[in-house]
Amino acid sequence: AAVVAFSAKDPNKDIVQPSIDGTHAVLNSIDLSATKRVVFTSSIAAIHSLDREDGHVFKDSDWNEWSSLERGDPYGFAKTEAEKVVHKWAEEHQEHNVRAISVNPGVVLGPCWSKAHTKASPVFVRQLLYSNQMVADLSIPCVDVRDVAAAISAAIVLQHVPEGSPHRFLMVSEVALLSEISSRLQRLLPAFDIRLVLPSAPVQWLRSWFMSEFDRLSTTRRLQYDGSRAAATLLAPTFAYRALDTTLLDTADSMINDHGIRPRPTSAASQ
Repeated sequence: AAVVAFSAKDPNKDIVQPSIDGTHAVLNSIDLSATKRVVFTSSIAAIHSLDREDGHVFKDSDWNEWSSLERGDPYGFAKTEAEKVVHKWAEEHQEHNVRAISVNPGVVLGPCWSKAHTKASPVFVRQLLYSNQMVADLSIPCVDVRDVAAAISAAIVLQHVPEGSPHRFLMVSEVALLSEISSRLQRLLPAFDIRLVLPSAPVQWLRSWFMSEFDRLSTTRRLQYDGSRAAATLLAPTFAYRALDTTLLDTADSMINDHGIRPRPTSAASQ
């Protein structure tokens, strides 16, 4: 029901409204006599606000009240508004005893099932494998797709839905800078020359003058998240997110071995 895009000629028409209208369409098709649980895959974009103070740790209860079309973040605005539609719908249909649960993952990584998928949320891993230039040393809140899938499956059959509304579960295993992720991939895949390539400092400074407020803050803020409640409530008290090294290696392996991504060999880089 969502459009995954961060810019468009008409962001309201092309990104925001399709997400909201698509969500309404799905909800309106539900047979309330046979449905007691709706699980909505939302996003971390509906939780974090780029204007929060440094040191704030985002949790399930936080809502993104900052993103807007005017600030240059139609995707974050769309994800937030679409999720609000779901929880409002559940409140309006309380007499049917239907509950809505949102799962809000960070940047989803893990094995890619098609070459097109390598250009979706794991695209920054693909860019690092190719040593393509990145915009900045971005901070990435990571989570493994297999952990997200397990949480969604658990939410469907959850016996006891916690009291309070809305019911939301943030999922982040670890936050890492692109420079850290690049170093990890180089260590995990020593046969390849994997590096973070950035524009020169003057170029980055010049670009900043033409960025939207969202783009400027996205390249400089280092946000923090707490995804422990999703793990403890939806999965098990003893559940542990997959280690980021495992997730990164499985992501890169699938790109290289299954989908034809060819990083430069280390030997070639030294010549």
